[in-house]
Amino acid sequence: MLIAVGKKLTVGGGHESTQIAALRALVGEHELLVVTEQGYVAPDLVEAPTSVRTVLSDWHYQVSRPDQAIEQDVTALHALLTSPEITTGPRPGVVIPTAAAHDIRVCLLLLERAPKIARFCLRILCEDILEPLNETELSALRQHIASGSVRLTTETASLSRRLAAHHGLTATDDFVLPCTVLPDDPLPPETAETFNMPAGARRIRVGYLGGLRREKGFWLIPRIIGQLSALLRRSAPDIQVEVLIAQHNRKRRRIGRLWFDFCLWRSSRGWQGNRRGVTVTRTPAIQTSAEFKALLASTDLLLLPYNLARYRFRGSGVILDGVLAQKPFVYTDGIGMDDLLSFGNAEPAVSAQEFAASILKIVRQSEGYQSSAAAARKAVIERFGHTAQMLQRLLVCT
Repeated sequence: MLIAVGKKLTVGGGHESTQIAALRALVGEHELLVVTEQGYVAPDLVEAPTSVRTVLSDWHYQVSRPDQAIEQDVTALHALLTSPEITTGPRPGVVIPTAAAHDIRVCLLLLERAPKIARFCLRILCEDILEPLNETELSALRQHIASGSVRLTTETASLSRRLAAHHGLTATDDFVLPCTVLPDDPLPPETAETFNMPAGARRIRVGYLGGLRREKGFWLIPRIIGQLSALLRRSAPDIQVEVLIAQHNRKRRRIGRLWFDFCLWRSSRGWQGNRRGVTVTRTPAIQTSAEFKALLASTDLLLLPYNLARYRFRGSGVILDGVLAQKPFVYTDGIGMDDLLSFGNAEPAVSAQEFAASILKIVRQSEGYQSSAAAARKAVIERFGHTAQMLQRLLVCT
């Protein structure tokens, strides 16, 4: 049996809800048990071979009473892992696909009280989650990794190297999960049909998907649009570009929302009247998996102006989804997971001017990017296969 711990399984809570479907697709015939926070009801996750236990603390309790939340989760997991339904079979494997400092502390305390209770696989998505841990906790984590009680994993080789060099933590980079798009999902219609429209009717849809977040470089979007508008006016008046941008999350301060919207309007105002150049379409801030897949399928290329300081070592769900959908990219040079963007399916950029020029380059030379995107899709599916093998080893070793 494989036990998956996921806290934020609601739509709009990140990729944790989609991770369950991905794990279920990768573990084959093995039983998958999902453990999540109290009070959560997930009828879409209880399809065989998946069952759900709602026994863990929620995020608010972890913030307000961290010590009590750790104790609650240790007690709940201990009770579950020592229950007859678990102990009658082989020692279970426990996977935490989005491990946080709280989860690491729960694992350390649980292993301190019951060293042989389970084998844990913790996936670290970014280095920041280790910051709250003190040296004593990091030392205990190193010891458990050395003994085999804990397997530390990442989804990028750069982050694994970073953890080894700066924290002395041995981590493998073989835990890459599909996000919203699964490998067996049908491919969207060929975007080449859009690219090859006759002059005077070429309409290209560029997707900035995944929400307006500072680490995703959303403040650069108005400048990119301004540069692209000017570039199209000078050298490609027959091309009209539609940019998809999510609506604001209500948590963002109103003054910030208004300022971004003003910059967005100012960057494209000269073209809205005659419907040439660049137009902007706002999409829902929170989308279901089906809505996101439909939106992704409708795009011709994806825009990733990510903040390099935040994404140098980390992966991106939009990259995984876009590669599976065989979409070309324009992305910030140097971000993590750029190995999947090195097949000739993407163009790196740094400044707003470079992003605009790269978008136009892909539009003009679309045929080559489309064929390269197929090679990238094959590579990411192979990486998912490596993840499946890692999970199988975890189940066998337990």
